[in-house]
Parts: sequence; structure tokens; C-alpha cells
Amino acid sequence: MKKPDSLRAALVEAIRDGEGAKILARDPEALLMWIDQGTLAVRAGDPPSYEWRYRLSLTLTDFPSDRPDEVALVIVQWLHVHQPDLLLNHAKGNEAFRFDVDIIDEKTVDWQVELRLSEAVMVAPGQGGGLALSYPREPAISEQAIVDAIVAGVAIGPDGIPVTLVDG
Repeated sequence: MKKPDSLRAALVEAIRDGEGAKILARDPEALLMWIDQGTLAVRAGDPPSYEWRYRLSLTLTDFPSDRPDEVALVIVQWLHVHQPDLLLNHAKGNEAFRFDVDIIDEKTVDWQVELRLSEAVMVAPGQGGGLALSYPREPAISEQAIVDAIVAGVAIGPDGIPVTLVDG
């Protein structure tokens, strides 16, 4: 599974204090990550490819309470590249990013985030025998596709069929 390390790198790079220092690079133990509720979706084929599906949880401990929007923005931008299906499907998007905050004091919080992720693994015959694994990138989604879906009130359903958005 590659996505947890990718998200960690994005958070470490982007989250900075008032002087511009990388908060999570300075204190890497402040970012805890784990995976649970995992499944492996497997389909018939020769060789069989598969998809990891799991909940990625991360906790930012003793984190500055004035930085929630910065963290949210990094995660949303990361999802745009690494899990774009969550942004084009209204129902998935409503559940894509869950969080809990434990307020320690007026300047410090512990913030737990949960993301539902998936990762495809392609299996092919390797050179000289054996099998080779590859990890395809998520399909790129243009900004215009997102705007069009919102304006039209539709999103792409899990089966690839457009569905009408309904709030409620």
C-alpha cells in the first residue's frame, strides 16, 4: 500500500508554523497513522489483479488548534490526485473525510482523521518468469469535470453511471 506514505509526505511538507518551519518534520511522532477495516477485492483473471480497500486513520497529536483549515486543504488536494472518485461521487464525498477533535487546551488539539481509500495492484507476467506488480495512477480528473458535475447536479456513481445529486 502506497497511499499512506504519500499522504504523510504531503502533510509533512505542507504544514508549517508561523516561522515557516515544517511542524511534522520537526516532530514526526506527532503524526500517527494506521489502517483498519481493510478488504482485498479480487477478480478472476490470469494472473489475478486486486484492489486494497481500507480505512486510513491518522492522528495529529498536540497540534496547534489554529491550523485545521491548512490540514483539511492538504488532505483535499491530496484526495484530488490520489482518490479522485471521492470528489466526483456526491455520496462518497459526503463520507470521504471524517474527523474527531480532542481539545487539549486553547492552543492545542489532538485531531483524528479517517479516509476511505482504495489502491489497485496490477499483476502481469514478469520478465524471465514470475509475476510483476505495478500500481496504476488514479485517472486524472480535470477541474472542469468537477465544476460541470456540481453545476449539473450530477456525479459519477460507483458503476460509472451519472447520478443526480440530492442533499438531505
